[in-house]
Amino acid sequence: MKRTVTPLQLPAVLEVERNIIGACLHPNEARRIVEMDVTPAMFHDIRYSRIFAACLALLQDKIQPDLVTVAQYLYLNDIQLDGSNGNEVFLAQLFGEVPTTVNVRDWVTMLREYHGRRELIRISMRAIDRFRDTEYPVLSGFRELTESVNSAEDFLIRSRSLPTAAQGEEYLASLEQIQNSDGRGNGVIIPWGIPGIDNLCPFQRQQIFVLGAGVNTGKTRFILSDLAGKLLLPEPPPVAIFSRENSNRVLWDGLVSIVSGVSGYDLNRPGGLDAAKMEAVRNAVRLLQEKADCFRLYGKGQYKPTPSGIGAKVRHVWNFTKGKLAMVAIDYIQNHRPDGKAFGRTEEIERFMGELSEELEEFPVGQLLLSQLNRDKERGNRANTVADLKGSSSIEQEADYIGFLQKDSKKSFGCYEVDFYAVKTRSGTPRWSEKLEFNSATGKFIEVVSRYSAADCPENY
Repeated sequence: MKRTVTPLQLPAVLEVERNIIGACLHPNEARRIVEMDVTPAMFHDIRYSRIFAACLALLQDKIQPDLVTVAQYLYLNDIQLDGSNGNEVFLAQLFGEVPTTVNVRDWVTMLREYHGRRELIRISMRAIDRFRDTEYPVLSGFRELTESVNSAEDFLIRSRSLPTAAQGEEYLASLEQIQNSDGRGNGVIIPWGIPGIDNLCPFQRQQIFVLGAGVNTGKTRFILSDLAGKLLLPEPPPVAIFSRENSNRVLWDGLVSIVSGVSGYDLNRPGGLDAAKMEAVRNAVRLLQEKADCFRLYGKGQYKPTPSGIGAKVRHVWNFTKGKLAMVAIDYIQNHRPDGKAFGRTEEIERFMGELSEELEEFPVGQLLLSQLNRDKERGNRANTVADLKGSSSIEQEADYIGFLQKDSKKSFGCYEVDFYAVKTRSGTPRWSEKLEFNSATGKFIEVVSRYSAADCPENY
């Protein structure tokens, strides 16, 4: 009789677990892995589970886990891992097989997916056994959840194991998809929701667009205007927005104002909504409810403002949308912090940018990051270089595009034009220098309205 290998017995599962435990024996790595919310229950192999539990116990006692301290802990607690060779030999083999821990985040991501799959199978089988002879609607829910987990896991495995020839075929298929794009939202190119920007910057999945602006220029309204436009597409590309600067209510205020055309001032002023405006607001909310599967707004206090906190929410949305999540927007990156320790504001921004790239690397999404300008550029001086951003060195290294928004300091009310120009582009995209029309009452960026001439702004050409 042929022996069936279940997902619980796949060699890849044990290889990932072995790599993580080997990494835990390196200095400082066990603490880092624990901070990624790994638990002993996630390991299928009981030996690896016991070793990780030993690392947890040592950390709680403020002892650094390594090859010696873990072996000593197992000996003192009479825990045997490998009866033939002894714990020391087994641990030494694990340590020796993991010479570098640079891929720890990838391993933890795969471990989390494998563990979720095992738990899903366990729960599903228990439910099927219990309701085998009855018609019960919960079983269809288990099947849908199973498909979601399978698609996430299949993507992770494929992305790391495609041979070169297959990668070439995948690249050609993506080019064909780009050339035949019909404006729908699930392809390689992520359509912009503000008219005119698609012609300036073809934004692809896995690229990073950084938008720099001064105080009260409209950074948050830019991403909300973009989202509002995306929701009107035939197949809206799902978007997740994170803002530590604004509460969820403020984000909804901005989005409803943009969609309804009712000013934010009237929304929050007693008696500000007459019958016509109230109906416009209700229609806007109904539209947003209909498109609820296409966006998530995370305001202040609704997520941990670190790369791992953002990654946890993104993973949830990615699974919920079955891999269709297209873009992650982060409002004001200087308001966030890295998972690791940093000394000084500049290093904090650098570590946040690096850790965020690692955290979101597993998801083929575009990143739209909003950044603050240096203070002297907020007083009317035109920002012209990457150095005008706070923490510019790390931002420049990570970003594919860097654009600036800058308005005339004398303009604050009504409809007026805001300068929108690039200081860094990739993939052969020419730098642009345009004007965006902005409605200050609703906070909506309407469209690209005109092009500067080279004589007007020679430094950007």
